[in-house]
Amino acid sequence: MVFPFAVLWATETAMRRMDVGTPTEVALASKRNPSGTSWYLNPRVDVVCCASDLRGPEPRAFELPKPVSSYRIVVVGASSVQGYPYSSEIAFPRQLQLALLKQDPSRTIEVLNAGIVGVSTTPLADLVSRLPQIDPDLIIVYAGHNEFYGVGGVATNANASRIGILTRRFRLGQLITNLLSPADADAKSNASELISRLPGTHHIPVSSELMEVAESRYRSNLNQMCRSAQAAGIPLLLCSVVCNLHDQSPARTATVEETASFERMITDEHAQNGDEGVCRVLQRLTQDTPEDAVPHYRLAQCLERLGRVAEAAEAYRLARDLDLCRYRAPGSYRDIVRDVAANAGSGVHFVDLVPVFAEHSKLAAPGNDLFLEHVHLSVDGHWLVARSLAQSIVEDVWQSAWSATAVPNPDERDEWLGVIPEDHLVGAKLAFFINETPPFDGAIDAVEQGRRLDQRYQNLRGNLTEDELTPFLSLPHQTQIDDLVDGLGRYHLGQGNIPKALNYFEISVRRRPWMPNGYVFHAVCSHLMGDDAAARKYLEQSRQTVMPESAPLIRDRNRLMRELSSFNSL
Repeated sequence: MVFPFAVLWATETAMRRMDVGTPTEVALASKRNPSGTSWYLNPRVDVVCCASDLRGPEPRAFELPKPVSSYRIVVVGASSVQGYPYSSEIAFPRQLQLALLKQDPSRTIEVLNAGIVGVSTTPLADLVSRLPQIDPDLIIVYAGHNEFYGVGGVATNANASRIGILTRRFRLGQLITNLLSPADADAKSNASELISRLPGTHHIPVSSELMEVAESRYRSNLNQMCRSAQAAGIPLLLCSVVCNLHDQSPARTATVEETASFERMITDEHAQNGDEGVCRVLQRLTQDTPEDAVPHYRLAQCLERLGRVAEAAEAYRLARDLDLCRYRAPGSYRDIVRDVAANAGSGVHFVDLVPVFAEHSKLAAPGNDLFLEHVHLSVDGHWLVARSLAQSIVEDVWQSAWSATAVPNPDERDEWLGVIPEDHLVGAKLAFFINETPPFDGAIDAVEQGRRLDQRYQNLRGNLTEDELTPFLSLPHQTQIDDLVDGLGRYHLGQGNIPKALNYFEISVRRRPWMPNGYVFHAVCSHLMGDDAAARKYLEQSRQTVMPESAPLIRDRNRLMRELSSFNSL
């Protein structure tokens, strides 16, 4: 009996020594720090649930052992936490750090973003169970939109069970599962591709047994997270998730011809009897077809036009719950999160974001004013989450008084984060692409939503001068998404506009201090501007980042070092 296990262990050990497979530890020690105290979240920790390279945790540096003065928070979730379609460094976990720093400047606040695009709570429950390794003082969970189609969801093409996740923690397990699904093993998809690739079935009616299965699994995973945190003595903060109720219309439930006939009937009724007549017709339809989201959504719009805002909000919520497309968590998930937190015992807190968003929205229900599309937050939406979480932490976890006057204004927030106008362009552009992607292109108002999203993008473009817009448009699409600030800096460096390039690289090192790129190119600009002291300083700092340099970046750095040495020898 011992021999087979010995063979497996020897194989696993050999694969690790030969660096075969992907490390699955939740955190990795930086090989560039000889002291061994500098660590970062593993961006490929998602490999335990999916061979595809998802957009994983942000590799911001932190220390182990944790300094006594540090208060460390880890935020767990999917794409909304990760920040998509924005860069992670301007998402609500980073904004939360700012809000808490302003509340208590005496604390050293660390907020680590452990968001992973496209995953359900099944992989996240495993992640939470391993977070005690990095010694957090608080874990925050914002998750629930991917329980159907996400990795590990109940209606997905990317299954991930607890046993499967445990298997893929091992290099041998990765090899075996990759051989069984070779097409997936090398897949690298951006979030918009995942949205159309993950669903196993797009349409799930409210009467489907999958609804109950998803609720049960969601509750079970949240309970597992509570047990993991409590066993380690770490406070846990669970959030209700929010979504676009107003402007994300439900999926079509009829043929194109039937839908057109329905819309003509509404138009004719409006011509004869106005919105009051339309409202009466739609109310009858919702009674005749209580599980059809479309009449409920049209009723919500009609009630809003009549000024019956409370009724409209309820109709928007019901339309979301009945929507056959399950990329938005049903309203029942809010009750599940509240119930789990209430029954978990000490150390588990609940933040209800649903009424917060309802209160702050300028519409009858939260819509494009706080969201980019169906669930992904605008910068202001991220800020609303960050402020709400910060207040809960101060009052419920720290047991302190919340200071409303200490909350930064949006300009102060954006300056601290290093937000640039092009960030908003990227967000608007990707939101438009998502709306054009299945299953969202099948929504009843997909065309109208596309017009609104395109208008938002055009308005943002109009705010930029031609000199500002040209560099952005010159960048490859993937650079705009993954390397926006450095990409703009490199453009201006190539054009010989050194002061402008330097400005972008200064933002880069502030936003992504874990990456060496900004430091190296900052050094290049400093040298070209005659400040070799600054050049040497930033070159040295580039050696201390947790993420290593690419081969081209090493060549750039070495070339600059030779130039600096030659200058000194003169």
